[in-house]
Amino acid sequence: MDVLSLRTNIETKVRDANNQILSDAQILELLNEGQKEYSTFTGEIVQLNGFTVSSPQYDYPAPTDIVKLRQGWWLPLRAYELKVANEWDMSMQGAFDNTPGGYPRAIAQAAEGSVQRLKVWPPPTSSSASTTMNDAGGIDSSVTSITLTSAAALRSAPGWVQIDNEKILYQRVNGNTLELCRRGALGTSAASHSDGATVTQIDLLISYSRFPTALSGDSSVPEIQLSRHQDLEYYVLFHAMLLDARPDAAAAYRSLWEAAKLAARKETYRVQAAAPARRIRSPYGP
Repeated sequence: MDVLSLRTNIETKVRDANNQILSDAQILELLNEGQKEYSTFTGEIVQLNGFTVSSPQYDYPAPTDIVKLRQGWWLPLRAYELKVANEWDMSMQGAFDNTPGGYPRAIAQAAEGSVQRLKVWPPPTSSSASTTMNDAGGIDSSVTSITLTSAAALRSAPGWVQIDNEKILYQRVNGNTLELCRRGALGTSAASHSDGATVTQIDLLISYSRFPTALSGDSSVPEIQLSRHQDLEYYVLFHAMLLDARPDAAAAYRSLWEAAKLAARKETYRVQAAAPARRIRSPYGP
């Protein structure tokens, strides 16, 4: 259901005796607020992201859309699953003394003011392997084979690399060429790259719940489950009734909204518990 359909339903229900309704801009703003609150509460939208690492760095910027860290993997050990800990537990273990300790075994999400960070412990003893592109004229955003100066230091397929701001999944290594590449992986966009650009192995992979992409116009579609799109109407109608000084109606819509969020969260947890194979685990298999 797109924004236009949601707005039409809302406008029908919001009309008062003077035939006044919320503006289109107000409804769009409230729909965005509602889906953000919904996604934060339910943890329904899940994203993978990956990072290159530098020794002995333990502190890395988290994705700007992160809500909650779910899982982490250290890819050099064939996707060794990291313990998701809290920052306090890690600091009590001396995790932040910046002394390399082999490979990371735990990861924590930490807030520094309004900025979210990721912290691994122990810090890695080596930095991510890197090489350069060796494609005359560079590559465009659709190329699926990428020739390197040397692929010797990269892991066997499958794996991820980063070129400029783009992250790429490669599914075969043929000599010095990465083949069967999926461009724009891990939440990035495919882009053109110049010959000689640095290509760096991604060593740290995370799974996290994230905020939804903002709705921007009539054709935008909320990222939450289709069956839950109409629940967003409750959020908008609750605020509309408050603005129109109808407290009883506002309270009724508030109750419907809270009940809808709770039901969605229970359903999300039920699916995860009943069908563990559908959860994001090691990218290389069980």
